[in-house]
Amino acid sequence: MIDYLDIFERNIGIFTKEEQLKLKDSTVLIAGIGGVGGPSALTLARMGIGRLILADLDVYSVSNLNRQMPSRLQDVGKRKTDVAAKHIRDVHPFIEVTTEDEGITKSNVDALVKQSDVIVTSMDGCMTIVLQEALKRHQKMGLTSSPMLNSVVATCFPPGGDYLSDIYPFDVDENDTQRSNRLYYAWIEVMTKKKNLFELGYFPVISAGTLTAAGLIGYHVANYLARGDILLPPFPANMVFDAKTMKMKTKQRAARLFFGIFRLLPFTKKRFIRSIQSKVERHLQT
Repeated sequence: MIDYLDIFERNIGIFTKEEQLKLKDSTVLIAGIGGVGGPSALTLARMGIGRLILADLDVYSVSNLNRQMPSRLQDVGKRKTDVAAKHIRDVHPFIEVTTEDEGITKSNVDALVKQSDVIVTSMDGCMTIVLQEALKRHQKMGLTSSPMLNSVVATCFPPGGDYLSDIYPFDVDENDTQRSNRLYYAWIEVMTKKKNLFELGYFPVISAGTLTAAGLIGYHVANYLARGDILLPPFPANMVFDAKTMKMKTKQRAARLFFGIFRLLPFTKKRFIRSIQSKVERHLQT
């Protein structure tokens, strides 16, 4: 009979035995089991996390096969949460996997966040804002990493920190998520100053980007849970890895100055938010 430490003995040396057992006693919520969330779930399972909550309402499609692990051709049409849960249990028999097939909703988000030690945000739509508001209410650590064309961007949302809604507050309408998503995607294009990210009707992503993002998430989640280390720069700062130039940059100073001014001068914050909202509305009309 094998036991937990038989599987994860190669982790020892990077983590101590005591730190590894902290991972065993931890719960991680992964919101979105897609390009980044799927491999993140597999990575965290192979690192020895004791409980994963997988939240996603979608099923696999053929277009997911280029990047969304653990999908295979025979998984097309199956729930992402069910497929991921089976793969995870095959690797880590001591893990507890809970699935939430409604994804993240306003009615379930608080219960999911409250029972989690870390929340991985791997959604690409407006419900990200709903999840962020729950992080703020319950003072939980959130981490996110995502491909941005040929780059990977990563940041974290520590308890008491800043959130997306501090820059772009809007109420997500669960009865009209299409409109809320259009607003959210327009906001991304305005804030990143990258026009036409969705001009093809989708956001271009390759597996190299999603796997790099998932690796960053796995490393930083485990270090936070085992040691309390916050290695990623907190939002609005971020870390950017450019695969074309093979350079990594951390954008911190300007972002911190930016939010520092917000806190000191609330009027400036209101004017900035109104300016962003105006740009988003103009962007939607073009």
